[in-house]
Amino acid sequence: MPSSAVRPRSASEIIDAAIQLFREHFTPMLVISAVASLPSLLVGVYNAIVFLPVFASGVIAQRQLQALARFYGLFFVSYAWFVVVSGAVVLVAAAAYEGRTLAPVDALRTTFSRAHRILGAAVLKWIVVGFFAFLGIVVASITAAAFELLTGGSMITSRGAIDPAAAGIFLLVMLLAVGLGVALAARPFARYFGFLPAIMLENTTARGALLRSKTLAAGSYLKILGTLVATYVIYLIIAFTAVGLMRLFTFKPLAQQLVSGLLATLVSPILTITVTLLYFDLRIQREGYDLELLATKLGDPPPPAQSMPVP
Repeated sequence: MPSSAVRPRSASEIIDAAIQLFREHFTPMLVISAVASLPSLLVGVYNAIVFLPVFASGVIAQRQLQALARFYGLFFVSYAWFVVVSGAVVLVAAAAYEGRTLAPVDALRTTFSRAHRILGAAVLKWIVVGFFAFLGIVVASITAAAFELLTGGSMITSRGAIDPAAAGIFLLVMLLAVGLGVALAARPFARYFGFLPAIMLENTTARGALLRSKTLAAGSYLKILGTLVATYVIYLIIAFTAVGLMRLFTFKPLAQQLVSGLLATLVSPILTITVTLLYFDLRIQREGYDLELLATKLGDPPPPAQSMPVP
C-alpha cells in the first residue's frame, strides 16, 4: 500500500510509512532539511575548531566559561532555526499524504510567516516538560539525601571500602527516582507532541496548538511515546554506526562533526514526518479525517469535524 494511503496505522506502520514517504519525496525533503541543518552544521564546525581546543588547552576557567556560553548560545539559536524550518517538512509531508505536491520554497515561505507561533509553542512545551523533569531531579536528590540519613552513610565500611549491598540498594532507589522523573516528563512530552502540525496544518495560535495536541493525544500517550521513541532509537543507531565507522578512519573532531551534520541532514526529516503521520493518525481515530478527505476528493462537502469523547 502506498505510504500516502489515508488509514489508521499502528506505531510500526507509521514509522514504515514515514520512511516510505521520505524516500518517495527525497529531493524536496532534502532541500528543506539542508536549510534546517545548516546552522547546526556550522555550530558543529565551531565546536571542533574553537570550543574543544579551548577546553583541551588548559586555559583559565574564565575563557572556558566564555567559550561555553558562546557554544550554548549558538546551539539554542541553531535549534530554534531547526524547529521553525521543520514546519516546512510538515507541509510537504502533509501534501504528499493527501496526494498533493508542494514546492519547498512555498512550504518555507509559509513556515517563516508562522515562525513566532512555532517558537512560542516550542518554548511553552519545553517549559512544561522541563518543569516535570526538574521535579524528577528534586525527587532523586531528596531520595539520595534520605537514604544517606537513614543509613548513616553506611555504604562505606570501616575499612573504607564500598558495601556492595548498600550500594546496590542505593542504586536501585536512585533508578526508581529517576524513572519517576522520566515518567513525569514523558506525559507532557507526549501530550504536546503535535504542536508543530497543529500550527502548520490548522493555522492555530501557539497556545491553541498545545491545546489541539492535548485533545488529540488524550488516551493515546503510550502509542505516541512508543512511536516517537522507536523513531529516535532508529535515528541514534544510524548516527552511532556512522560515527563509529568514521572513527575507524579518523579521530579528527572536525571530520566527525561534518559527518554527523551531513547524517542529520539526510535522516532528520523522518522524525518530523513521523510526527506528522502520527498527528493524522490521531485525527483519523478521533475525528474521522479519512472520511472527511474522501468526501472532499469525491466533491461532496465534508462533514464537520467532531472530536470523539475521550474515555
